[in-house]
Parts: sequence; C-alpha cells; structure tokens
Amino acid sequence: MSEAEKLTIYLEKLKALSFENLQEKNTTAIQALKEALNYIEGEMIGY
Repeated sequence: MSEAEKLTIYLEKLKALSFENLQEKNTTAIQALKEALNYIEGEMIGY
C-alpha cells in the first residue's frame, strides 16, 4: 500500500471518528479532532 493510499484511509477515518466524537461526547470540534488524531496515531504506529 502506498503512502498516498494510507493517507487517504487515515483522513477518512479521522473524519468519521471526529464526527462520532462530536456527536457522542457533545464536545468542541477541535477537541473531537484531537481525540480522533490520538486514536489514528495509535493505528499508524501499528503499521
């Protein structure tokens, strides 16, 4: 898998997780994004 393909996948996951965090936790957009980034970062370390 190319780096560009990985980036596309990570961005899609980031968007979905951010929206999920925003709705479930009733938080700010930036906080939802930060939490999603932390999750995605953990996934990236696995690759």
